[in-house]
Amino acid sequence: MPQLKETLDILKRLSREFSIPLFSAVAWVLWVTYTDPSERNITKIIESFGKALFFVFFLTGNFNRVAKQRKTENSFSLLEGKMIALTMDVESATRRLMFVATGGNSFAYFELLTVGGSAAPSFPILVIHRGEFPLANLGARMIDMNTYHTNLEAGTPFASDTNIRIGDLSPEIALAIEPMASPAVPAQDWNVQFTARNGVWMQKIRARMVGDTWLIATVVYDKDGETIRLTNVAPGFPAIGEQAFDDAPREYVVYPNNSSDGH
Repeated sequence: MPQLKETLDILKRLSREFSIPLFSAVAWVLWVTYTDPSERNITKIIESFGKALFFVFFLTGNFNRVAKQRKTENSFSLLEGKMIALTMDVESATRRLMFVATGGNSFAYFELLTVGGSAAPSFPILVIHRGEFPLANLGARMIDMNTYHTNLEAGTPFASDTNIRIGDLSPEIALAIEPMASPAVPAQDWNVQFTARNGVWMQKIRARMVGDTWLIATVVYDKDGETIRLTNVAPGFPAIGEQAFDDAPREYVVYPNNSSDGH
């Protein structure tokens, strides 16, 4: 039974292949013999039939070839489109996995807490995460700029440093850390150099006592050291001769990240 079915399938395919050429050749012979009585002999009929059959086979063969080629090209185009889409999905997933591992363009910064807003011997420090991906191996070098140049001239530039080990920091997390920051009245400047698996960036913190209240301003720079990622300047913070602080709005602002290193 399977062989009979296969034979019938072959016959059906042959009938489809030959039906148009045969009918076309027969129609041509009938038309020729009807319009020209001199063609009504067996030799002429066979000759006309053979020429017509060959011509129609030639046309249908080329038509089928072009149709199959077009179908194949469309199939390849569809396959190519799917492969491109798949490649883009894999690339996107790979980049996201890489950003999860490295931190992408996430960053962290210090926020100093002025308890009650009044003069205090020290400020508690919060480290705050910004971005979509976790930060790994996070650390900070907090430099007291009030004493840095004096220590530099004395040959002990690192005496102004406080090194803080933070570790891993998840998105949208804020942690209280030690030690607390001790400001010099009435003005204190710190520069903070952060390091993590995804790179190095800088934060500048400025504290000014206005009346009997500490006002805090901070600017966070991207890894290029120039692009500002965040400003947080207290209302009423005075001009201090540093453009990044003087031009910043007196509010908390996070600037959009236009780099390609992750969100």
